[in-house]
Amino acid sequence: MKNSIKLLTETLIIILIPTLIFSQDNNLGLRAGVNLSKYKSSINSVSSKEKIGFYAGMFYLIDINNSIKFQPELLFSLQRSTIDTLVEITDSQGNLLPNSQPYDFEYDVNEFIISIPLICKIYPVDKFYLESGPILGLIIDKSFTSDNVLLDGTFPESIDENFNSTFDFGIGLGLGYEISPHSNLNFRSNIGITERDDNSKSLVHNLGLEYKFN
Repeated sequence: MKNSIKLLTETLIIILIPTLIFSQDNNLGLRAGVNLSKYKSSINSVSSKEKIGFYAGMFYLIDINNSIKFQPELLFSLQRSTIDTLVEITDSQGNLLPNSQPYDFEYDVNEFIISIPLICKIYPVDKFYLESGPILGLIIDKSFTSDNVLLDGTFPESIDENFNSTFDFGIGLGLGYEISPHSNLNFRSNIGITERDDNSKSLVHNLGLEYKFN
């Protein structure tokens, strides 16, 4: 956890310092807020529940015309979820124990992700916009915690092995409202397209604010 906090601090510094240096640019800004994430699994024995995380970063707004704008972003986010799965009980050699039944195991997964949304904004009416675009994600750190204890008191190695994915790709769909010339209220869903090693896809909902410097 200490390494994750250090990584979070360093990444935020990397993101924010260039933003502050170039804040005189009329189209540069910051965005931040909370997210609610989960993982949709194709395996029937695996289910997940949403947990709250956060995101923060910078964006650059490019005016195409009066009703269309392009907004590339660089964000750092913490995505969290509770996962319930069945774990088989094995011996030290990985062999199933005789007459054993799968163990219902619940744990939390925390992922630190650097994401690059490439968002197109369309304004059907003044101040209100719809948005969509691809979102690239680089998973830079992950951790697992659980209140459950298996027979030998250890965390199942199979869970860690199932989360070897380091890349995520999704489609962002959202909407927003311009509160003022400098600030927007924004809601966005990131629908995962890439299937991870554990046969799951991410689903993340973001709610937050955008602030344009000038």
